[in-house]
Amino acid sequence: MKFGISQDGSDDLLEYPINQVKSLLYREASNVRHYENLKFLMNCYKTQHEAEQVLNLYYRGKLPPLPPIHLQLGGLSMNDPYLIACGTTNFDVFSIYMMNLCSLFGIQKFLNQGNEYDDIKKHAQEVKELIYNERNEWLPKPVKLWRNKVAAHYAAADPQKNDNVLTLMDSLSAVPQYKFPRYTVASMNIVVDGKTSQLQEWSVTRVYDDLTDKLSLRPLVPLINTRLVGPNGEKDPLLTSS
Repeated sequence: MKFGISQDGSDDLLEYPINQVKSLLYREASNVRHYENLKFLMNCYKTQHEAEQVLNLYYRGKLPPLPPIHLQLGGLSMNDPYLIACGTTNFDVFSIYMMNLCSLFGIQKFLNQGNEYDDIKKHAQEVKELIYNERNEWLPKPVKLWRNKVAAHYAAADPQKNDNVLTLMDSLSAVPQYKFPRYTVASMNIVVDGKTSQLQEWSVTRVYDDLTDKLSLRPLVPLINTRLVGPNGEKDPLLTSS
């Protein structure tokens, strides 16, 4: 038996939850992008308030000429506006829903083969394999690690046999860091007894940008630095990197 919420009369009953999850991924990535652009503008203006005013103009398609840019490429700051406002929340939610999206893709393939919902329990292993294949296709390893060892539950709260002490520490204390032009997590490479945390550095907006065309996601507002050109139309290879 098949029943559920249909989107626009579609026969594919997984289309609605898939699009809902895609919207949630956009929400999380869009918030990170907002702060990435704000952080860049804070290299140009003395106060966060000034930078926010210019960012609002950018959203309206009216970005003014910028004053000289004193570019700070990155580094950990506990006064960072994104860290203060959001912590790792966007990374946590994004990683969980990326995993969920892959699960939905796997179940969608199973149902589209002519199976019914009752068949999911009868063929649980086949469904798991389809989901596993989707994760291999779309879920980067650093995002999966973050979901499993930070977002869904802290590694320190449920340590696995191969989790070293730095992984346990990182699961509780990892914070976002600005690395021009993006925010990343798991970028601290502390070494103790020759070992580092098993978490791997990743960026919400880079993952989202990389998957936008492949998964028909709503595009993010571009990084401001990629829109900058000189007086003769030339591009600075540093400022236009993404």
